[in-house]
Amino acid sequence: MSAFVSALIESIPYIQRFRDKTVVIKLGGSLADSPEGRRAILQDIVLLSLVGMKIVLVHGGGKEISARLDKMGIETEFVGGYRVTGDAAITEVEMVLTGRINTELTLLLNNGGIKAVGISGKDGGWLEATKKHIVDGDIGHVGEVATVDPTLINLLMSGGYTPIISPIGHDKDGKTFNLNADDVASAVATAVGAEKLILMTDVNGVYKNFPDPASFVSKLNLEEAKEILKTVKGGMIPKLTCAVNAIESGVHSVHLLNGSTPHSLLVEVFSDSGIGTMIER
Repeated sequence: MSAFVSALIESIPYIQRFRDKTVVIKLGGSLADSPEGRRAILQDIVLLSLVGMKIVLVHGGGKEISARLDKMGIETEFVGGYRVTGDAAITEVEMVLTGRINTELTLLLNNGGIKAVGISGKDGGWLEATKKHIVDGDIGHVGEVATVDPTLINLLMSGGYTPIISPIGHDKDGKTFNLNADDVASAVATAVGAEKLILMTDVNGVYKNFPDPASFVSKLNLEEAKEILKTVKGGMIPKLTCAVNAIESGVHSVHLLNGSTPHSLLVEVFSDSGIGTMIER
């Protein structure tokens, strides 16, 4: 009981500080695919919302996309680390992200006690994209964020709704593009003037020498993050790049944490020590 009370007391200044502030959370595809991990994260999001934070949730869905393409007999090919997304594939990608994962997350949050609305970048035309070009070849309907018009997102938040964003965008000609969810979350956080951007992944945070636990870094400033970015490898490169871009664009702090650890989101936001890696200006 005393530990519970102590945790509540410790959370008071954070609840006061972040009330009415916008927090953008990116939920990785592997976490969205896990019922147990997803349930704990969504419970955390409901609590953050109920204590007064304005939450925007951006999600991925890579594993489920791969499973769907396999089921439909569409071969998955990667070039330069990017999934080649042809005309047939983009239809299935949009169906998985917007038609299934997004609607399920929205329903779960509504059932959890907060008002949530699912949108993609095509709703209201708020997320404009351009085709991504790489030197290794044509990767089809894979795009990059061009512009974000935050009007719709701000309108939803001002009405008391939590926006749930599928990372599907469009270009000026109406062509559909699949976008990297980390990039979308970073761009949205910048556009809405977020206090925090939280990237939830399946590792504990930033390591100078992954996976050596002694090299884990719990707090970085912007310059330190840029230095570590020169040495990190694999999937941490795009996440740390997004973090640096968000900080440079005005977001106050970015957090990278392990979403598979139950209620890591609450521990990171409401405790002095946190649980992941925090990067701030």
